[in-house]
Amino acid sequence: MIVAIHQPNFIPWVGYFNKISKCDVFVLFDDVQFPRAKTFGNRVEIKTNTGPTWLTVPVLQRGEMKNFNETEIDNNQGWGRKTAKTLKLAYQKGAGFNQYWEEFEQLYLAKYTYLTELNIALMIYAVAKLGLTTKLVLSSELAQSKDLNGAEKILAILKELNATEYLSGKGAGSRRYIDEADFAAANIKLSWQSYEPKHYRQQWGGDFVPNLSIMDLLFNEGPDSIKYI
Repeated sequence: MIVAIHQPNFIPWVGYFNKISKCDVFVLFDDVQFPRAKTFGNRVEIKTNTGPTWLTVPVLQRGEMKNFNETEIDNNQGWGRKTAKTLKLAYQKGAGFNQYWEEFEQLYLAKYTYLTELNIALMIYAVAKLGLTTKLVLSSELAQSKDLNGAEKILAILKELNATEYLSGKGAGSRRYIDEADFAAANIKLSWQSYEPKHYRQQWGGDFVPNLSIMDLLFNEGPDSIKYI
């Protein structure tokens, strides 16, 4: 069984869903610390008439070293309707917009207290619209990894899920928790995700902009989106 693990980011980029598509179980790392620095946990880029633009979900008490599933949204800033308007203006002429917008907007503007509630709801939505069958699991619901950190936590999760293969990203943030000897000792194959963005239709002309939110793909390509994952 192939397993991958990643923080539950905010309507993340297309490559994130490429990783989901390549595994049997995808673990959402929700009981790890929310970064103090800028993070894809609460922000992502879309393409507008002025070029790439950040959408950000404001959060409370960022400096208190809370976990993802403890991080609260600052709902006093009216961020939801403002950013929903930005999304609608950016994509209302896209081939998939009319098919997806109403349901997406309803999920997007629902009342959430915690960031992970929003992120996971939108992730489940995107996975379904892409037709992916990968099982999503929360790390906080797994018993063996509680009170562990870093590489030990990852290996405990993999063992609890009876993983035979671990699919990891190639970035420095992923590699710092990887010791190939530990995986060999656990009899778990270590694989590295290799993904090169494919060009698809985008609004507003100009050069193709890679690494945008999955909604850039869904709103632009509709049911054909899976071809680009």
